[in-house]
Amino acid sequence: MALLGIISAAATGRIALALLGAAIGFSIFLIGILRGQAGAGDAKMAGALGAWLGLGVLPVIIIACVMGLVWSSIRAKNDNKLKTRIEIFKGIYYWFLRGTPMNMLPEAGNVPFPHKALPFGVCLATGVWVWITLLLVWQSPFMAIWH
Repeated sequence: MALLGIISAAATGRIALALLGAAIGFSIFLIGILRGQAGAGDAKMAGALGAWLGLGVLPVIIIACVMGLVWSSIRAKNDNKLKTRIEIFKGIYYWFLRGTPMNMLPEAGNVPFPHKALPFGVCLATGVWVWITLLLVWQSPFMAIWH
């Protein structure tokens, strides 16, 4: 997918934007990979999306994160686990700002993948559709800087 995006960008004269988008998309997830807290699938997908979208990968990742947060909050409320989710957000805060390992969180470690969980790749893919729809419907000068 990334290779086709770069080939397409080369054909349209946007190779620099494609390479920058791929690098940004992959790099955003690189910290989690290097710390052993994330797999590389989401990073590779974000990098490939960056090859196609250029800087548009940034709003796609933001949309995906908001979707994941909303989905997680709804699931937590329905399962009466909202307090656990608050603890997870605290854990992410401590991990990001203080370097405390995230394996202190309740769902980390060798716990099986929850059956009601939504993989982040789904959020990324849906974020692309939302972003493309916004580009097509809401054509403004602000939107032009992202593609």
